[in-house]
Amino acid sequence: MEWILTVAATLYLSYFGVLAHRRNTQPWERLSARLRSEEVAEIFIAVKTAGEHLRVRLNSRSGLRAAYRGAGIALEMADYAERRGTVDRGLVAALREDGMQIRRLALKRLLFKTQAR
Repeated sequence: MEWILTVAATLYLSYFGVLAHRRNTQPWERLSARLRSEEVAEIFIAVKTAGEHLRVRLNSRSGLRAAYRGAGIALEMADYAERRGTVDRGLVAALREDGMQIRRLALKRLLFKTQAR
């Protein structure tokens, strides 16, 4: 029984290690393409330009999920910029803070809508 748990834990950790390696070595073009591939870019523009528009768009579950995924991509972009050291630390910190704020808001709203049903 012990060896089964050991093998399962090893496979689990190896899988997530491979995922982390892939995420950390992907090029900037792939990150920006992922951000553009969804309607997430529009949501981030709405965050910076008109907060009221953001509230309207995030009332739908699909908008909330898109915002959550887009914020995750923004966090990956902040990690990429921090690893490369090519961008001002203040900008990276602001991007990371915005991404986390959007993720918290989207998650809170998704959980609240799920419990209300």
